[in-house]
Amino acid sequence: MAGSIKTRSDPPSGRHHSRGPRSDNRRVRHSRKQRCRMSIKSKVGFLLLRVGQVLGELVVELILVGVYFGILVTPVKSIAIAAAAIPVFAVLLSKGYYFTRPILGICWGSRRPWIYAILCGFLFLIHMYLGYLDFRSGASPHARAVAAPFLIGGMALVVFTAYTSRYWLRRWLARRLDAFS
Repeated sequence: MAGSIKTRSDPPSGRHHSRGPRSDNRRVRHSRKQRCRMSIKSKVGFLLLRVGQVLGELVVELILVGVYFGILVTPVKSIAIAAAAIPVFAVLLSKGYYFTRPILGICWGSRRPWIYAILCGFLFLIHMYLGYLDFRSGASPHARAVAAPFLIGGMALVVFTAYTSRYWLRRWLARRLDAFS
């Protein structure tokens, strides 16, 4: 190989090229080492931060979806609108939404918050539709007519809440990390 021009496919001789595959692998290993050296205290702190974020999301979702349900169902605009959050909470609790949603929120670690938000929306849609199927036989014609707009609007509110909370959490963490750097 004396006098030949080296290409990317030729194995490096001696020292590594700055663009060769080994330097890329070394960079990946370095970032893994940094993640492994993360202290247990910061991991627990991040987990508590995520738990707080998910609980905050659930409270805001309950308020928004409950008020939306109240606006759709009650003809009188009064305290009944605020009280409409109680049946929404009862149905979602009985169908397991408040068990599966925190699991998704705490375990999901993607860098794309929109995927998490869409998954949360579909999770809400599935649980609420299962609740609707249980109560469909005893529902009034008005309640049946309002079911589809409620499911679609509720899903949109959940997607908005989940996306916004993840966005603000990442933004707050980035500012905090920049402050310590």
